Amino acid sequence: MNTLLSWQSSLQHMLKVPGERQRMATALGLSPMTLTRWATGESNPQRSHLIRLVQVVQLQYREELLEGLEASYPDFQSWLKDDSSEHIPSEFFAQLLDIRTTTTETLRFWRISDLILKQVLAQLDPNQLGMSITLVQCMPPSPTHDNKVRSLRERVGKGTYPWAADLEHLALLLGMESLGGYAVEARHIVNIDDLGNAWRTGGRMPFSFQYTARLLYAVTTGIACCF
Repeated sequence: MNTLLSWQSSLQHMLKVPGERQRMATALGLSPMTLTRWATGESNPQRSHLIRLVQVVQLQYREELLEGLEASYPDFQSWLKDDSSEHIPSEFFAQLLDIRTTTTETLRFWRISDLILKQVLAQLDPNQLGMSITLVQCMPPSPTHDNKVRSLRERVGKGTYPWAADLEHLALLLGMESLGGYAVEARHIVNIDDLGNAWRTGGRMPFSFQYTARLLYAVTTGIACCF
């Protein structure tokens, strides 16, 4: 009798939830029996099916499934990265130009921002493992401070679980002491590999990064995107 791998045990647990077997099979484009064979070890899924499996499971089971898959396939995280496309589809540019030419000025910023952030999430987090993206813009120069920009404002943001889909209500003003302010001043990428460790060791940990993810890139036009 084969010893079940941890991800297969997790899958067995999920398939016992009423209606879940059929839902997952439909989402994967496979038969429910195929899922049963994966869970019992009678057959092994292809790499593409494992990646898709992570995408379709319920969020409360995803972390456990990922841990099991990483134990069985040490390169699984690199599989997920390889699955993300670096190609921006031409349909996106066509839709962007259409919005630019047909939308009134009062709505143009919001519609273009919404379209771009959705596309970025779709390409950078195709497996919906958890990412937030925030558009940050320089505040107008201050006449009392030699017409220099003194702070940033988070304008709009979107995310995938565990972040909310819409992050606009979390918008903050960011000063030079924040990580966002530092990235804009330095004009280069700022990367925190371990947010928890940075917090424990007393490193720079601005409040805004409690709900943004790990990478912030500041562009010289005065707009920064927090990933």
